[in-house]
Amino acid sequence: MKVFLFVIATLFAFGSTAAAQKSDSIKPPPDSAAAEEVQKWLASSITKYGSYKTRTTSVAISDVRFEGCTIRYTQTQKSGSVSTATMGVTRTINTVKDDIEIDAAIMSKDHIKLLDHIYPELRTIEINLKNSQTTGVGDSRIIELVVKAEAADAIRTALIQSARICALKN
Repeated sequence: MKVFLFVIATLFAFGSTAAAQKSDSIKPPPDSAAAEEVQKWLASSITKYGSYKTRTTSVAISDVRFEGCTIRYTQTQKSGSVSTATMGVTRTINTVKDDIEIDAAIMSKDHIKLLDHIYPELRTIEINLKNSQTTGVGDSRIIELVVKAEAADAIRTALIQSARICALKN
């Protein structure tokens, strides 16, 4: 009887892990999707999967919108520290708010990379924006978008789709 219960518990544990792995797969829009559909998917996905919390930092992405081929969003990062130096425990919270603008017309597949992050549940999407007319050092700008790992590949694929669509428009 104990062996039977152990086998059932083991099957249940492995079965739930496999089911959880399947549900973690986020799908990008289809290749044939219209520009508006890709942009709508990206706006909701960047907001949902680009906001995260770690032990010391909280990042929130909000107000994601497209204006033509330009992606605009606000990134708010809060980091905290605790000090016991002078008057007991003092907690300090620093907040940084950035308005980010990415021109999808100058993005390309070769310049959108998926990198590991220090936290295994997060991935970094590195977007190297280099205008084709510029050739000097310092002419490119790198934007790092940290997202939850389960959606990183799909968001990268949708960014590439958006860049391809915008390149066709221009």
